[in-house]
Amino acid sequence: MALMRRKEAWILRKIDELRAIPEPCAREWTDGITLPLLGSTLTVDVCPRGTRARNPDRRVEIGPGTLRVHAPARGGAWPPRPATLHRLVADWYRDRALSVFSHRMAVLRRNPVIHGLGQPGTLAVQRMRRRWGSCFCDGRIHLNTELLAEPVELIDYVIVHELCHLREHNHSRRFYRLMDAARPEWRRHRDALRRSRNSAFLQRPPRGESGPEA
Repeated sequence: MALMRRKEAWILRKIDELRAIPEPCAREWTDGITLPLLGSTLTVDVCPRGTRARNPDRRVEIGPGTLRVHAPARGGAWPPRPATLHRLVADWYRDRALSVFSHRMAVLRRNPVIHGLGQPGTLAVQRMRRRWGSCFCDGRIHLNTELLAEPVELIDYVIVHELCHLREHNHSRRFYRLMDAARPEWRRHRDALRRSRNSAFLQRPPRGESGPEA
Protein backbone atom coordinates (compact mmCIF):
# COMPACT_ATOMS: atom_id res chain seq x y z
CA MET A 1 0.00 0.00 0.00
CA ALA A 2 2.84 2.38 0.78
CA LEU A 3 4.29 1.76 -2.67
CA MET A 4 0.90 2.41 -4.26
CA ARG A 5 0.62 5.74 -2.44
CA ARG A 6 4.12 6.77 -3.55
CA LYS A 7 3.34 5.86 -7.15
CA GLU A 8 -0.19 7.30 -7.16
CA ALA A 9 0.54 10.23 -9.51
CA TRP A 10 2.39 7.98 -11.98
CA ILE A 11 -0.41 5.37 -11.92
CA LEU A 12 -3.12 7.99 -12.50
CA ARG A 13 -1.15 9.47 -15.39
CA LYS A 14 -0.71 6.06 -17.01
CA ILE A 15 -4.40 5.26 -16.60
CA ASP A 16 -5.26 8.50 -18.41
CA GLU A 17 -2.79 7.69 -21.18
CA LEU A 18 -4.20 4.18 -21.64
CA ARG A 19 -7.79 5.38 -22.02
CA ALA A 20 -7.54 5.00 -25.74
CA ILE A 21 -9.29 7.13 -28.27
CA PRO A 22 -11.26 4.57 -30.33
CA GLU A 23 -9.39 2.97 -33.20
CA PRO A 24 -9.95 4.69 -36.54
CA CYS A 25 -12.54 3.24 -38.88
CA ALA A 26 -12.40 3.37 -42.66
CA ARG A 27 -13.98 6.44 -44.23
CA GLU A 28 -14.77 6.78 -47.91
CA TRP A 29 -13.42 10.18 -48.94
CA THR A 30 -15.87 11.18 -51.64
CA ASP A 31 -18.61 13.68 -52.38
CA GLY A 32 -21.47 13.53 -49.87
CA ILE A 33 -19.56 12.21 -46.85
CA THR A 34 -20.57 13.70 -43.51
CA LEU A 35 -18.12 15.18 -41.03
CA PRO A 36 -18.58 16.37 -37.43
CA LEU A 37 -17.95 19.99 -36.44
CA LEU A 38 -18.56 21.55 -33.01
CA GLY A 39 -21.20 18.97 -32.11
CA SER A 40 -23.12 19.19 -35.40
CA THR A 41 -22.72 17.55 -38.81
CA LEU A 42 -21.58 18.88 -42.17
CA THR A 43 -22.13 17.28 -45.57
CA VAL A 44 -19.21 17.60 -47.97
CA ASP A 45 -20.10 19.07 -51.36
CA VAL A 46 -17.25 18.58 -53.84
CA CYS A 47 -17.13 20.75 -56.96
CA PRO A 48 -14.43 21.72 -59.48
CA ARG A 49 -12.30 24.64 -58.40
CA GLY A 50 -13.63 27.95 -59.65
CA THR A 51 -17.30 26.92 -59.69
CA ARG A 52 -19.90 28.11 -57.20
CA ALA A 53 -17.19 29.79 -55.11
CA ARG A 54 -18.10 32.78 -52.97
CA ASN A 55 -14.39 33.51 -52.66
CA PRO A 56 -12.22 32.17 -55.52
CA ASP A 57 -9.15 32.10 -53.25
CA ARG A 58 -10.72 29.65 -50.80
CA ARG A 59 -10.46 25.95 -51.46
CA VAL A 60 -12.94 25.07 -48.71
CA GLU A 61 -15.99 27.12 -47.71
CA ILE A 62 -18.47 26.44 -44.93
CA GLY A 63 -22.19 27.04 -45.32
CA PRO A 64 -25.32 25.98 -43.44
CA GLY A 65 -24.79 22.27 -42.87
CA THR A 66 -22.33 22.09 -45.77
CA LEU A 67 -18.60 22.03 -46.30
CA ARG A 68 -18.01 22.94 -49.95
CA VAL A 69 -14.67 21.71 -51.25
CA HIS A 70 -13.32 23.21 -54.48
CA ALA A 71 -11.03 20.48 -55.78
CA PRO A 72 -8.68 20.68 -58.77
CA ALA A 73 -9.74 18.93 -61.96
CA ARG A 74 -6.46 18.74 -63.82
CA GLY A 75 -6.52 17.20 -67.25
CA GLY A 76 -10.26 16.63 -66.98
CA ALA A 77 -9.79 14.08 -64.17
CA TRP A 78 -12.93 13.98 -62.04
CA PRO A 79 -13.91 13.22 -59.33
CA PRO A 80 -10.80 14.07 -57.27
CA ARG A 81 -8.82 11.26 -55.75
CA PRO A 82 -9.65 10.44 -52.11
CA ALA A 83 -6.19 11.62 -51.05
CA THR A 84 -6.78 15.01 -52.66
CA LEU A 85 -10.14 15.49 -50.95
CA HIS A 86 -8.72 14.34 -47.63
CA ARG A 87 -5.80 16.78 -47.85
CA LEU A 88 -8.06 19.76 -48.59
CA VAL A 89 -10.46 18.93 -45.77
CA ALA A 90 -7.73 18.09 -43.22
CA ASP A 91 -5.93 21.38 -43.96
CA TRP A 92 -9.18 23.29 -43.46
CA TYR A 93 -9.89 21.54 -40.16
CA ARG A 94 -6.38 22.24 -38.89
CA ASP A 95 -6.63 25.97 -39.65
CA ARG A 96 -10.16 26.18 -38.22
CA ALA A 97 -9.13 24.26 -35.09
CA LEU A 98 -6.25 26.61 -34.35
CA SER A 99 -8.57 29.60 -34.69
CA VAL A 100 -11.33 28.13 -32.51
CA PHE A 101 -9.01 26.75 -29.84
CA SER A 102 -7.08 30.02 -29.59
CA HIS A 103 -10.32 31.92 -29.10
CA ARG A 104 -11.63 29.49 -26.48
CA MET A 105 -8.35 29.62 -24.57
CA ALA A 106 -8.50 33.42 -24.47
CA VAL A 107 -12.11 33.29 -23.21
CA LEU A 108 -11.34 30.68 -20.56
CA ARG A 109 -8.35 32.62 -19.25
CA ARG A 110 -10.67 35.42 -18.19
CA ASN A 111 -11.59 33.13 -15.29
CA PRO A 112 -9.36 34.31 -12.39
CA VAL A 113 -8.62 30.74 -11.30
CA ILE A 114 -7.47 29.77 -14.80
CA HIS A 115 -5.61 33.03 -15.35
CA GLY A 116 -3.72 32.40 -12.13
CA LEU A 117 -2.31 29.14 -13.50
CA GLY A 118 0.19 31.09 -15.59
CA GLN A 119 0.75 32.12 -19.18
CA PRO A 120 0.71 29.20 -21.64
CA GLY A 121 3.34 28.96 -24.34
CA THR A 122 2.71 28.34 -28.01
CA LEU A 123 -0.58 26.68 -28.96
CA ALA A 124 -0.40 24.15 -31.80
CA VAL A 125 -2.84 21.65 -33.29
CA GLN A 126 -2.11 18.23 -34.73
CA ARG A 127 -3.81 14.89 -35.15
CA MET A 128 -3.16 12.64 -32.17
CA ARG A 129 -3.96 8.96 -31.99
CA ARG A 130 -4.35 8.54 -28.25
CA ARG A 131 -4.71 11.99 -26.72
CA TRP A 132 -6.96 15.01 -26.93
CA GLY A 133 -4.20 17.31 -25.75
CA SER A 134 -0.71 17.63 -24.26
CA CYS A 135 1.04 20.25 -22.15
CA PHE A 136 4.83 20.38 -22.23
CA CYS A 137 7.15 21.45 -19.44
CA ASP A 138 7.96 24.71 -21.25
CA GLY A 139 4.25 25.64 -21.36
CA ARG A 140 3.57 24.68 -24.97
CA ILE A 141 0.12 23.20 -25.47
CA HIS A 142 -0.83 20.89 -28.33
CA LEU A 143 -4.46 19.99 -29.01
CA ASN A 144 -5.86 17.26 -31.20
CA THR A 145 -7.30 18.71 -34.42
CA GLU A 146 -10.18 16.24 -34.17
CA LEU A 147 -11.33 17.83 -30.92
CA LEU A 148 -12.98 20.38 -33.24
CA ALA A 149 -15.70 17.77 -33.82
CA GLU A 150 -16.94 18.17 -30.25
CA PRO A 151 -19.31 20.70 -28.65
CA VAL A 152 -17.63 23.79 -27.24
CA GLU A 153 -18.02 22.69 -23.62
CA LEU A 154 -15.96 19.55 -24.29
CA ILE A 155 -13.30 21.57 -26.09
CA ASP A 156 -13.19 23.87 -23.07
CA TYR A 157 -12.76 20.89 -20.73
CA VAL A 158 -9.67 19.70 -22.62
CA ILE A 159 -8.18 23.20 -22.75
CA VAL A 160 -8.72 23.69 -19.01
CA HIS A 161 -7.19 20.26 -18.36
CA GLU A 162 -4.03 21.26 -20.23
CA LEU A 163 -3.89 24.71 -18.64
CA CYS A 164 -4.00 23.09 -15.18
CA HIS A 165 -0.87 21.20 -16.18
CA LEU A 166 0.94 24.54 -16.26
CA ARG A 167 0.80 24.39 -12.46
CA GLU A 168 0.73 20.63 -11.86
CA HIS A 169 2.41 18.62 -14.60
CA ASN A 170 0.95 15.36 -13.33
CA HIS A 171 -2.38 13.83 -12.39
CA SER A 172 -1.99 14.08 -8.64
CA ARG A 173 -4.64 15.10 -6.13
CA ARG A 174 -3.36 18.66 -6.37
CA PHE A 175 -4.02 18.60 -10.11
CA TYR A 176 -7.61 17.41 -9.65
CA ARG A 177 -8.20 20.04 -6.97
CA LEU A 178 -7.18 22.63 -9.55
CA MET A 179 -9.62 21.12 -12.02
CA ASP A 180 -12.40 21.27 -9.42
CA ALA A 181 -11.70 24.94 -8.79
CA ALA A 182 -11.31 25.90 -12.45
CA ARG A 183 -14.15 23.83 -13.91
CA PRO A 184 -16.37 22.11 -11.33
CA GLU A 185 -18.35 20.17 -13.98
CA TRP A 186 -15.23 18.69 -15.59
CA ARG A 187 -16.08 15.06 -14.74
CA ARG A 188 -19.32 15.23 -16.70
CA HIS A 189 -17.49 16.63 -19.71
CA ARG A 190 -14.72 14.06 -19.40
CA ASP A 191 -17.27 11.24 -19.42
CA ALA A 192 -19.06 12.71 -22.44
CA LEU A 193 -15.75 12.91 -24.32
CA ARG A 194 -14.98 9.30 -23.49
CA ARG A 195 -18.29 8.28 -25.05
CA SER A 196 -17.58 10.26 -28.20
CA ARG A 197 -17.36 8.43 -31.51
CA ASN A 198 -15.95 11.40 -33.40
CA SER A 199 -12.29 10.54 -33.02
CA ALA A 200 -10.18 9.55 -36.02
CA PHE A 201 -12.64 11.07 -38.49
CA LEU A 202 -9.71 12.70 -40.31
CA GLN A 203 -7.97 9.39 -40.89
CA ARG A 204 -6.17 9.26 -44.24
CA PRO A 205 -7.67 7.08 -46.96
CA PRO A 206 -6.15 3.60 -47.36
CA ARG A 207 -2.99 3.56 -49.40
CA GLY A 208 -4.64 1.79 -52.26
CA GLU A 209 -6.99 4.76 -52.68
CA SER A 210 -4.36 7.47 -52.38
CA GLY A 211 -2.39 7.29 -55.59
CA PRO A 212 -0.76 10.39 -57.06
CA GLU A 213 -2.73 13.50 -56.18
CA ALA A 214 -4.59 15.43 -58.86
